[in-house]
Amino acid sequence: MRVKIPRLFAEDHDINRELPSGLWLDANDRYMTYYCNPVELQAWLEDALFYADLDHWKLAGPDWYREGGRAICASAKRALPHIRAAINANH
Repeated sequence: MRVKIPRLFAEDHDINRELPSGLWLDANDRYMTYYCNPVELQAWLEDALFYADLDHWKLAGPDWYREGGRAICASAKRALPHIRAAINANH
């Protein structure tokens, strides 16, 4: 399945942390597009859910949150509908 992931979260997930991401297809200023199997989509979903919990990050790592982490959290939250749509299209 094809999935468009907001670029900041995609770079953190795929490039910085090298988590299962699928085959990179395309990128622009806002999104990176991947072709993923169900296991890779699940990895995207779990990671996005973890980072999208803004309250956790505000309490757990205030320095990280203020110094760029907030943007990654927001990007992960924006990724959730794209990931869920790709998973639902696969069922």
